[in-house]
Amino acid sequence: MRYPRFAHVRLVSTLVLALLALMVPGAHSTAQVATLPAATGIAVVTSFIGLGPSMNNPPDLTIAAGLDRLLVGSNDLVVIRGKDGAVIASTDLQVFFGSVRAPGEDTVFSPRAVFDPDSERFFVVAAANDLASACNPATTCVAHYLLAVSMSNSPANLDPSEWTFYSLDATLDNAVATRNFADFTDIGVNEQAIVITSIQHDMITNDFVTAKVRRLPKALLVAGSPVIASDWQDFVAINVPGTATRVPVIHPAAMFGTPGHFFLTSRVPGPASNDCSMVVWSLDNLLATTTLTGKLVAKTSGCAPSLDARQPFGLGAAKLRTSNAAGGHTARPVYRNGSLWDVESVQRTVSGETVSAVRWMQLNVSTWPATPTFVQDAFIKVHLRWSRIDAPADVRRQVPSWLGQMLLGAVPHPVRETV
Repeated sequence: MRYPRFAHVRLVSTLVLALLALMVPGAHSTAQVATLPAATGIAVVTSFIGLGPSMNNPPDLTIAAGLDRLLVGSNDLVVIRGKDGAVIASTDLQVFFGSVRAPGEDTVFSPRAVFDPDSERFFVVAAANDLASACNPATTCVAHYLLAVSMSNSPANLDPSEWTFYSLDATLDNAVATRNFADFTDIGVNEQAIVITSIQHDMITNDFVTAKVRRLPKALLVAGSPVIASDWQDFVAINVPGTATRVPVIHPAAMFGTPGHFFLTSRVPGPASNDCSMVVWSLDNLLATTTLTGKLVAKTSGCAPSLDARQPFGLGAAKLRTSNAAGGHTARPVYRNGSLWDVESVQRTVSGETVSAVRWMQLNVSTWPATPTFVQDAFIKVHLRWSRIDAPADVRRQVPSWLGQMLLGAVPHPVRETV
């Protein structure tokens, strides 16, 4: 179960990106809420329950689509399903990582999954900690990134017979011991590296400390080889370029193609009423001494953090916060063909009503390291729900990712995930 005091909402980036294929070309409005067009030519292939009911708030849903099966996860469970919905394997999240959890490390939460078409492996990361015990840096502070790598593209079990498990010390910033633990984890992969990101909090005060980026060599993980601290490189104390303002969170991109850079994005913290700026980051030289470079993409308009999301299904007064995690920037961006596609939750005023909305954007990064530029930037009125979607790996190779990811038709609600 995720540590309850950090109730972050994870927005569905890929669902919104799928809708971009249906938008009128050239729509670049930053002042209006778009009307969703009819989904001509796109149909749901099949639909089934991904996970059963969850009482965790937040449930932290995640999904990854491989060649012939899906991996679905939450703070409760990890489930492998065939694409017809048949359950192949299922286990508790804590049990899944049981072989590498430290003694007393009973809090396992914030899972994120991805399928890598290059290596044809599933990767699952989660945060874990023991906040109940005494914490003295370098001696007794217990917090880890728990990482699982499938041994094939079609695992049939959720145990060490078909997965390699790792416990990576999250309190270490490279070789420096801290008393920080990870929350709000995310994971990205390209042909060379695995990138894990998180928000770091102080174990004693629970205060925000820094956004964190950890780069690991993919070859070691795919081979099932041991990983030690000298194999990774961490980036912390990350500021908005040219300022002393800490970035609240960084998300690694879902990388399609080989641009020679590993891209990440952040929202710029600032005046809630007018800050629409973004930061694009690039990790370079991934197999040696890696560098992290950021470029501020400035844009001033109305991008106040989202309201509490209205919830369906008779939940009444139960609401989920969307603005207390990185100001609403809670999604993994997508890189394809020289562009980054990203979304965030914001608030908009429509016909006198203040509503939750999704801001979607296309950023041109084709001339990196030149400063990226906004290509498209618009808003869609939607009352946000817990959800996550991913594309079949074979679809990814044939159509733009933000279109292919619509084909599975996943629209989960807060307590049950449906695929």
